[in-house]
Amino acid sequence: MTEYVLVKTITTFEHSYLLPKQEGMSVTDHLDYITCKEVDETSQVFLDETILMNSTRVLSEDDAIELFDRENDYLKDWSRERKLGAIQKYFERGREEI
Repeated sequence: MTEYVLVKTITTFEHSYLLPKQEGMSVTDHLDYITCKEVDETSQVFLDETILMNSTRVLSEDDAIELFDRENDYLKDWSRERKLGAIQKYFERGREEI
């Protein structure tokens, strides 16, 4: 059985919001629109991807399938072979871009 290396990351984006200034509201008052997710960003720019070293480890094939199912619960009905094939395709597709 194949082993898999689990690598978790955090991706950071800068988001910009352009809000029409509301009469009688301060600039600070407008921050609530973002905090309450009442508006969409106008743009976003990728800044960085950070590897979370404490989460990186080797998984058995069974553990890899369990993680796949937990983090992609909408694909739980896929066969084991299809899940392993998808994992392989994610790896190969990323390697093609190098």
